[in-house]
This record gives sequence, structure tokens and C-alpha cells, in this order.
Amino acid sequence: MIARPSATWRAKARTALFGIEAPAPQVVLSPFTTVLEAVAPASSPAPGWWPRADAHGVTVVRVPQGSACLDAVLCLEPGTSVTFVGACGTLRQGGPSVVGAMVEADRAVAYDGTTGRRTWATAPIAPTVAVATARSLADSSAGHHRLDADCVDLETAWVLAGAAVAGCRARALLAITDGNREGAVFESDFGVVTEHLLRVARLALLPHSGSGT
Repeated sequence: MIARPSATWRAKARTALFGIEAPAPQVVLSPFTTVLEAVAPASSPAPGWWPRADAHGVTVVRVPQGSACLDAVLCLEPGTSVTFVGACGTLRQGGPSVVGAMVEADRAVAYDGTTGRRTWATAPIAPTVAVATARSLADSSAGHHRLDADCVDLETAWVLAGAAVAGCRARALLAITDGNREGAVFESDFGVVTEHLLRVARLALLPHSGSGT
């Protein structure tokens, strides 16, 4: 079970991890530098443990891959709007789950059973999918045939479940970068992955995709 940290811990964590105690009301989290640079390409290095940029009324933080991204959500204050921008592999063939597509997680379940759901106030901006959040890329490859979901990644369940505990609205916008056939997760070269992520990052910042009221 995910527990909400104290107010003192949250303030210290924001200062240490983000380099600022008061991020913007809208926060974008991603494990990819590409997303950070898409939002604020000319930003100076932030003083926190994790790279951060502030632009367009949004605080963008490059978080670690996997469950450590949970700390970035749990240190936020209630009412913050959280968008996670990530990459995933498809576990289905056909429909919206094809390489190059953008999807939005409706729900996500981690390898330990931790479950999170989309709580964004406005309608999805991409087809919604169920996501399995794996322990590691190696695990997602070895056990892909047992995963009961549309897509697989390493973070979405932690972000959505953590946001519910933190009192934040959250969504996860994912670029499908691999077909995951026979467990493959490195099918797309870096340039292609970057292109997909940039498209998702730009859509995440459009005015119509805001958190609403």
C-alpha cells in the first residue's frame, strides 16, 4: 500500500528532487530528456537531484525509470495536475496499439498488484488502453505472454496510483515505440523513439488538453 508522506517530507523532497519547493500547478513527469528539452530547450540546469525545466506555466521533471518515479508524485501537494509522458510496448496487434501511435492509460496495474486509474478532468486526447507496469525491461520481455493488458511500461501504474494518494489529478500519455513481438523491447532506434516522444510532449501542452476545473 502506498502511504502519503508528511508535509515536512514533501517540502524537503520537492526542494531536493526538483530544486524548488513550489512547482507549477501543472507538472509533467517523464524519464526522457527529449520531453524536457521539448518544453524548455533553452533552460539552464536546475539545482535539484533530477533535471527540471519551467515554461508555459508548467514544471517538467525528468524522473528515473521504474518505481522511483513515485517519489516525484508523492511529494506534490493536493490539487496539482500531473501528466506523465512515457514510452511503452504494445501487447496487442491491431486497433490503436500500433507502433508510432499515441495512447492514454485508462488504468494500469503494476507487477505487485498496485493499481492506478486516470483521474484527469477533461476527456482523453488519445485512445485509452490498459497498461501493465513491469519491474524492468527484462521482465517485460520474459513475461510478456502473461501480461493481461494492451501495453506494457515501467512507470504508469506508479504515477496514477501515487497521484490518487497525493490528491492529484493525473493522466499518462504514452508513445508506443515497440511492438513487443516475442518480448522484443528495442525494436525502434533512438531517433524514431525521440520523434514519437516529441509528438506526445507537444500534445500534452496544448491548451485543450489542460486539467480543467
